[in-house]
Amino acid sequence: MTCTLDDVLEIKPRTGRHESQIRTLQELHARYRFRPIRIVETGTIRNDHTNYRMGDGWATWTWLLWAKASKSHVWTCDIDPAAIALCRKVTKDSPFIDYVVSDSVTFLRDFQETIHLLYLDSFDAGPPGDPRVKEACQHQLREIEAAYDKLDDDALVVLDDVPNDLRNGKGELSV
Repeated sequence: MTCTLDDVLEIKPRTGRHESQIRTLQELHARYRFRPIRIVETGTIRNDHTNYRMGDGWATWTWLLWAKASKSHVWTCDIDPAAIALCRKVTKDSPFIDYVVSDSVTFLRDFQETIHLLYLDSFDAGPPGDPRVKEACQHQLREIEAAYDKLDDDALVVLDDVPNDLRNGKGELSV
């Protein structure tokens, strides 16, 4: 049976980042159809409570749906071993995912394959004005710099926590 984009969108559970994840899947389809690709995300699922996925994006789950439909592969990296263990549980230790405990910048610098979708969602910070926002911005810029030479010519880079088109938040330096 041939999988379609509508098939993937139909089974995607609603999350706190549902609309932006739908747009990302549509863009992946426009660029790659269902050819196998490499999806790399920094930051992973941190809470398995069903209600929590409305605040968290649960992007790993979305990328897994795409990987299954397209025979693609996902790498999810988090510095917290407990988060990776939880992600393994939620995604049922999927063979479509490599689960990596590492600093994200180090992981991206050492990654040896071409990246088709780079999703940067590590280093959470508070609301605007929180001193950790600046540190998170700098960290995300270091992630982009570490991964840049591995990006496919048609790669899609998605930055979490950049409110609408304001070009601020965690992605302020990376946009």
